[in-house]
Amino acid sequence: MTIEMLIANRGIAAMRVIEACDALNISWAIIYTEADEKTLPVMSAKNKFCLGKGEHGGGDYCNIEKIVETARQNNIKSIHPGYGFLSENADFALACEKAGIRFIGPSSKIIRLAGNKRTAKKSVRNSGIRVIPPEKIDTIKGEIPALIVAASVGFPVMLKAVNSGGGRGLFKCRGPHDVHRAFKDYYSKRFDRISGKVLLEKYFEQAKHIEVQILGDAEGNVLHFGTRDCSVQRKHQKLIEEAPAPRLTPDERDYLTAHCVAYARKIGYRGLGTMEFLRQSGLHFLEMNTRAQVELPVTEKAYGHNLYKRQIMAVYNKAGLSQDQIVCAGHAIECRIYAEDPANGFMPDCGPITEFRHPIGEGITFYTHIGEIAGEREAFRVPEFYDHHIASLVVHAESREKCIERTVNALGIIVLKGIKNNISFLNRILVAEDFKSGVYDTTLVEKMLPSG
Repeated sequence: MTIEMLIANRGIAAMRVIEACDALNISWAIIYTEADEKTLPVMSAKNKFCLGKGEHGGGDYCNIEKIVETARQNNIKSIHPGYGFLSENADFALACEKAGIRFIGPSSKIIRLAGNKRTAKKSVRNSGIRVIPPEKIDTIKGEIPALIVAASVGFPVMLKAVNSGGGRGLFKCRGPHDVHRAFKDYYSKRFDRISGKVLLEKYFEQAKHIEVQILGDAEGNVLHFGTRDCSVQRKHQKLIEEAPAPRLTPDERDYLTAHCVAYARKIGYRGLGTMEFLRQSGLHFLEMNTRAQVELPVTEKAYGHNLYKRQIMAVYNKAGLSQDQIVCAGHAIECRIYAEDPANGFMPDCGPITEFRHPIGEGITFYTHIGEIAGEREAFRVPEFYDHHIASLVVHAESREKCIERTVNALGIIVLKGIKNNISFLNRILVAEDFKSGVYDTTLVEKMLPSG
């Protein structure tokens, strides 16, 4: 049998791609490691290729040569990278291009432009979009140049590894001592591959993190799917998202969507993409993600379109939509459920899940790569070397107030035993007055943690 698409990812990302392929009647295969043998995407696959034991922190899923060669040897025509791992790796996209394999995402050239924090910031600024200070955008190598730039914009500042994502490679500096520590103890050990070069930006203490979802197709059309608020974060990683973003004015929404579409059209963007902004004393461009994201379902539910399906259609040919067909209907909230301990600095947990049951009902969608466990089957073991994202609860309702209520009720139904998890903490956030009013910002999680 001819296999059309290789899914080069794991977990929930793989489940979503499988769902889209099945909806489009596209044959698929999946790569996996032995650590993931008992997950739903691997167990459901007719065609699967083992990359190794999976004991190297995701390294097997990032083996470009092995993944591309697997596709080539099996005459697979396209590769879907999901999110994380190689999804924003320009070298991976280029390797696919050279092998004559369709990469489900932007071209390698566009990933290098828009997926790199420095070049993306320069590019959008030249397109008339306001960026986070400083206006002069250059990478910094070393402590002294960083201190000079920090003095020009004023502390606090954020140091960023140029090609990192998912909250990695970020270092908040409140004074010169933090800059010294960042270069001495952090970047020298973890980001030596970028030779110490980082980007420095003004750090906004209390900002809203707003995103715009775009989709470009192979014929140059670009659509947007409104806004979402991703301000509920710990360690610069998102916990709760909602769509549309509350507390934005109509003018702000129009500004964001119009500028994002114009920019994506200008650079010839293809596939799904997210443009991220911080809202404090105006809207400032933060970065662009050139891939699918964990938070896609919250936008899908608010706007009524399967974006993984549209992504594949768009890269092949056309998205099959016009902008006037994309209408927000109600409100959606997504909660990310992690194997972690909020009371201990969100320390990840691993080990066997002895019981796992989740809610069903009106407006409730539950995404997970782990089957339900109720004592009659072997416990699923959360591996220590991968992301500890267990599931996403996505809730839709006709109003934001009803959506919050429905989400709280759904969280209360989930049974997850055997590992520490963040379900109770998510519930605390949803019932907090700052969240319910919509005025919360990126400091909300910090406020919810016990002092001392």
